[in-house]
Amino acid sequence: MAPALLDDLTEEIFLRIHLADAATLVRATLVCRRWCRLIAAPGFRRRFREFHRAPHMLVFSCNIDLGRYVVDDLGSFYGRPSTVARFVRTSFCLKRVDMESSRVVDTRHGRVLLHRASNRGNNYLFFWDPITKEGRELPTELPFRYPDSWNAAVFCTAAGCNHLDCHGKPFAVFFVATSHTGIFNFVYSSETGSWSVATDTSVQQTEDALVLEPSALVGNEFYFLLQTKTKILKRNISTREMHVIHLPRTSAHLPL
Repeated sequence: MAPALLDDLTEEIFLRIHLADAATLVRATLVCRRWCRLIAAPGFRRRFREFHRAPHMLVFSCNIDLGRYVVDDLGSFYGRPSTVARFVRTSFCLKRVDMESSRVVDTRHGRVLLHRASNRGNNYLFFWDPITKEGRELPTELPFRYPDSWNAAVFCTAAGCNHLDCHGKPFAVFFVATSHTGIFNFVYSSETGSWSVATDTSVQQTEDALVLEPSALVGNEFYFLLQTKTKILKRNISTREMHVIHLPRTSAHLPL
């Protein structure tokens, strides 16, 4: 029988398994208890993330719009839109998950932000961690107060976090809405479990509406696309200031 490799050497081999073949690590844990102990150790997981400098994508999300017919009390048929939030696995160790009457609004730092409608027709946001299966319905006392349009983003708020393993750490949700009276924005904190009203007055009103598509986070600033696609709403996380950025005209609109 060949001599067993030293733990340090075995760990160095496992560290070099490519992210695209991360399922091999799961299979390796089934070989023997020693390998399972090495791979499952918090120190190895930390070194694996630091070595590859990026977390492995285990699932990706998509929204599937369904048209369903409902019969009312008078026997009439009418269409009611229904959306399924689908999470498709990219690793054999996870299962595909479908969440009916839900729509993925944003995914970031290992978290998912869903928009749901209750049986009574009330709108609410739902936080979900696909890995830990942690779920949380966010309070509804502030965000959905008759907005004409809205969007939201979820992000990690742990100090000094490199965002390679944010599970279990504090997070926040930024919610922005437009109406005929102006632009409103709120911030939900997982640490307090409540919403706070942002007091920024740099943006008072816009005639444009927000597009319910994933936002972009660049550095310390969020960017939300507006419906005309000629402007972007920028929001700074630290200062909470918001500004409307006018996009440059494309070459197709420039005079010859």
